[in-house]
Amino acid sequence: MRNPLSRARWSEVENLFVGAAELPPEQRQGFVQSQCGLDKELQEEVFALLRYDTGGLEIQQTIALQTFGIRIPNSASLLLLL
Repeated sequence: MRNPLSRARWSEVENLFVGAAELPPEQRQGFVQSQCGLDKELQEEVFALLRYDTGGLEIQQTIALQTFGIRIPNSASLLLLL
């Protein structure tokens, strides 16, 4: 399991996420890559949030649920339940 992000790092991730989420989906990857440069860990953090965001739950809800230890199944798992 990864270490928690520092406040400064989380702020950076959050700002990039918000900027990317406001763009059309086809422009998000290029935006994130251009803003992150060679920082692959930063890119992955932002892409992870974007994946959650397009998965149906608001990112704030997902984080809150996970904070309390509630596991959020991925969309493939949800399809199996239908």
